[in-house]
Amino acid sequence: MTYSHLRADCLYTFTPGSALGPTLGNEYGGTLPFFTFMCKCRYGIHLWDVNHDGVWENRAVCVYYSELLFEISALSVDLCHHLHMLV
Repeated sequence: MTYSHLRADCLYTFTPGSALGPTLGNEYGGTLPFFTFMCKCRYGIHLWDVNHDGVWENRAVCVYYSELLFEISALSVDLCHHLHMLV
């Protein structure tokens, strides 16, 4: 991992509010850690693709399912938040 990759990883990790996401109180407060981790996951997939020799044929499938997993988890947290506010 080079210095520029380490800087980008620290930028994604220490984004203001990523650790304090559930306590922010705005509409993205509970899902901000999911989006931060999704961004780090996509960056990891990109690094694997760049450092891998040849063509990675299953890259699109991996990206699709990782985005699907993160979107479903963020939507379920958002749904639980709204159900909690109704009760």
